[in-house]
Amino acid sequence: MKAHKKYFGVVLCVLAACAVLAGCSEDAPKRKAVIRPVVAIRVPDPEASRTRAFPGTARAAIESRLSFRVGGEIIKLPAKVGMKVRPGDLVARLDPTDYRLKLGRAEAATAEAAAALAQARSDWERTRALYEVGNASRRDLDRARAQFDASAAQYRSIKNMRNLASQQLKYTELRAPVAGALAEVPVEVHQTVGAGQPIATLTAGSRLQMQTGVPDTLIAKVKTGQPVKVRFDALPAELFAGEVIEVGVETGTVSTFPVKVALKEQDGRIRAGMSGDVMFSFAAQGDPVLVPAAASFSGADHVLRMWVVNEADKTVSSRKVRLGRLSAQGVEVLEGLHPGDILVIRGVHSIQEGQKVNIELRSAEVRP
Repeated sequence: MKAHKKYFGVVLCVLAACAVLAGCSEDAPKRKAVIRPVVAIRVPDPEASRTRAFPGTARAAIESRLSFRVGGEIIKLPAKVGMKVRPGDLVARLDPTDYRLKLGRAEAATAEAAAALAQARSDWERTRALYEVGNASRRDLDRARAQFDASAAQYRSIKNMRNLASQQLKYTELRAPVAGALAEVPVEVHQTVGAGQPIATLTAGSRLQMQTGVPDTLIAKVKTGQPVKVRFDALPAELFAGEVIEVGVETGTVSTFPVKVALKEQDGRIRAGMSGDVMFSFAAQGDPVLVPAAASFSGADHVLRMWVVNEADKTVSSRKVRLGRLSAQGVEVLEGLHPGDILVIRGVHSIQEGQKVNIELRSAEVRP
């Protein structure tokens, strides 16, 4: 009897202990889901990662440095910076006095040569008539013909000199060859200038161009007609479409090949002389995404996967990927990722499907 009582007491103690433990477990707070810290990158765009920008300056489609063909003193200079001109408008005029005197002397010499030629022609015709009737020798005929030929040559030479003097007089006026605007006028009235010295810079054409330089390591990839983007320092938030219209074959003064780009659209805010950058994309169509190799893992199905973070709720989901070549820059992802995806690159083996993570987002400097 005493044994039964003793056994019954032990059972009661055990039940009481279980009740206490059950009460404690009910009162204990529920365990929260673990939020794992991970390091992630935003998957780069292959095209953006291969975009290179080179500084350039906007230029007019036509940019001509106007100059006189002769030298002299400027006596009239209607040209002003920013002035609009039409074809034939006067830009500058030289003192024509000396050229008028030269033309006068040339005209006098031409008249004298014409008189000498007329006399020589008359002598030759008279001598030829006498020779035909036997009253002049063959030597007299040849001498008269030689004199006539010499006079004719002298006349032509002097006449050419007169034409040159006439042209030089016309060259004392500098006129606009096409419609446009004067961007630069580096001379003043009463200044003596030489032939070929710039008097004004004329800009014309509706489409502006950008002049830039591309290094020798990339110039082979630049082709005429290639699309580019242009950003100006004065308009940093906007990109303008352009295309390559000229590719230089020799390096310039700074060891780069000159490349000329034409803007596709006209914008009144863009003016000649504005500086900016010309952006070339050297990515080939279908280039694979390149990410760190450590981002990949083998799932339970022995398929290669990578963790992608949902930006809305910060949960991860595995995504099946197909990899390409491994290089010093990273591994090629041929299928499974898209530019802009947030990819876990560290902490890959400590997270599970649907788990929330705390992201440390880093720049996409690809390393294996």
